[in-house]
Amino acid sequence: MKERKIFVTDDNKFIIVCPICQKEENVSVSEYKDANQPSRIRHKCKCGHTHQLLLERRKFYRRETCLHGVCIGEKNSTEGMLVKDLSLIGMKFEIENKQDFISVGKKLFVEFFLDDEQKTLVRKEVVIKIVSGSLIGAEFCGAEPDDPMDTAIESYLIP
Repeated sequence: MKERKIFVTDDNKFIIVCPICQKEENVSVSEYKDANQPSRIRHKCKCGHTHQLLLERRKFYRRETCLHGVCIGEKNSTEGMLVKDLSLIGMKFEIENKQDFISVGKKLFVEFFLDDEQKTLVRKEVVIKIVSGSLIGAEFCGAEPDDPMDTAIESYLIP
């Protein structure tokens, strides 16, 4: 049985669509509201199908990706990267070779193409928040509602 990741809203509810009968059900999970970690639950649809769910509480939805790009540091030094996930406020990416310009608190630019129909180029300034081996967590520096790149990311993230 494959586990599905579900994002819980602020009112401790989520909508689940059964993969078998396609019926929608609004589910309350208030008993998990104080959980600091993701919670695993089993949900049984009225059709009888049971599935495993992982309840996540994130401020912003994160989409897993596999997008190739580059990060650009001081003096235009570059390093290839693989974007592992993307949200409205940041991203996680992986690099092959550790670079001096990649450390917590440093700002750099990232460039990658979305795998949407338009193959949209995204070029954003980020600040490094976490470095764990070859994995880097970064937050976008500012988001503008009129910025075409921010609009493209938002459209891309709609699940």
